[in-house]
Amino acid sequence: KKRRIEEITSTRTSEELIFAAKTSLYKQGKRAAADILTLSTELSSSRAVQLRRKLKTDQSEMPIVPYTSEEALAFILNAGMSKDMYIQTRLGAKKRNADIYPSYERVREVKRQCYPQGVTITEKGAHIPLQTLLNHTITRLIKCITIPPSVKRIQLISKWGCDGSSGHSEYMQKPVDSVLGHSSSSTSDDFNRLTKIEVEKELQSVTDSNLF
Repeated sequence: KKRRIEEITSTRTSEELIFAAKTSLYKQGKRAAADILTLSTELSSSRAVQLRRKLKTDQSEMPIVPYTSEEALAFILNAGMSKDMYIQTRLGAKKRNADIYPSYERVREVKRQCYPQGVTITEKGAHIPLQTLLNHTITRLIKCITIPPSVKRIQLISKWGCDGSSGHSEYMQKPVDSVLGHSSSSTSDDFNRLTKIEVEKELQSVTDSNLF
């Protein structure tokens, strides 16, 4: 094959070889490749340089990574955005050909999945069984962390309290095995899981009845 190519190139001009290549590409149905060959050889000598620079730039650019529905929900919560603010942000990005935010309907569905089942609502407030809340918390955490195949047993370590009484001692607690996930802001309102909300007078007897 190499010898045949040498014979052809020695007896044919560059224009003839380019025309033959384009004709062959068209016959094979590769019209896009034939058009690129035309752009890079027939219009101007600088066009080929521009095309090469464009290809190198496109290859070096990092691909755009859209938000997942879960990431978009976290973005809304961390930024304190309203529904309208998120929609306007999404539309503004789309106008600039950056379709990176999922629709608000998809975000709302993910938010709905964050709500636990078994919540009882009364005239005075709402409550949920502790075990039900823990089960839901574990289910959500498992979706957010990577569990090595070697792990056969997972233990959830939590603490609980009432209206600011959860700041119990955390030192001298020896870790067991490896830690898959840890919250550095466990006392923050964003990381608390409420089991009970009541509209009551702030009396010591009410607090004691919920603690003991």
